[in-house]
Amino acid sequence: MERGHSHQFDVSNYSFGNSETFTAERWKISHDAENLTSSSIVIPRANITRDDYYQALEEINSSWQVLHDPLSSKQFEAAIPNLMRATSAEIDAELSTFTSCLSSNLGNVVELAENAALHPTVPRLYISSFGNGKSSYWDKAEQDHIKKTGSFTWDDTKPLPTVAALQRAIQSHFPDLTVARISTNSAGGAYATALMQALPKSSITHAYIKK
Repeated sequence: MERGHSHQFDVSNYSFGNSETFTAERWKISHDAENLTSSSIVIPRANITRDDYYQALEEINSSWQVLHDPLSSKQFEAAIPNLMRATSAEIDAELSTFTSCLSSNLGNVVELAENAALHPTVPRLYISSFGNGKSSYWDKAEQDHIKKTGSFTWDDTKPLPTVAALQRAIQSHFPDLTVARISTNSAGGAYATALMQALPKSSITHAYIKK
């Protein structure tokens, strides 16, 4: 495992602040498509403290690492803030969007710190997207399969080798932790269900898949 204690992310120009409360209109259509109703929903202001945010940044720097699959040459760039403050063995996994990673996109560092600060006692495992930073890319056979079928599993039952390698790498490096929740950034949602299939049965309780 490669550690990144000297891998410092400079976000000194970040202007700390929280989003404002706002009201959104939502629409609901009935199953028979006969009735359309609307209502308002208030999205509350996120409560992120300055201390939690900067603590998360420090922990991203200190926990940046490369996870290695014990059964192949696959590896994955990752960081896991809040680990030292965890109140349970359950963690959140955040799958990065296409072409994004912590080591080359400071925007991802800021976003991860904000997400970690929102729940400061819940470890949040960030995985840089395949083929970016230190993360391995899909093999040629996998690329051909994805282009042909649009699927990230074999026969809709078995995760592709790189997804299975990620699951093994997570389990190998964090044997006492359980991925209970998954959130994705755009393209990361493409293979999220395949990863959920690779994880131990019934371990996932919530998933937020943004495409």
